[in-house]
Amino acid sequence: MNATIAVDDLVSRGREQRMTFDVTGYEEAVPLLREAIERQPTAAEAFAELSLTYSGWGLRREYSCAGLRHE
Repeated sequence: MNATIAVDDLVSRGREQRMTFDVTGYEEAVPLLREAIERQPTAAEAFAELSLTYSGWGLRREYSCAGLRHE
């Protein structure tokens, strides 16, 4: 049970960082989510969050490269 709580906490913290929608947040989210996956390889929510993190990070980079940055 404690391992599940720890994984849930890692996923929650990773999501929180992802939702900042900035590079620093993405950089902080990835290790948290990867650790959650290492602890519980069947944690679908951790995989989903990691996928969303990489997707958001890549989209932000594409917008930045295209000059569409709105900061």
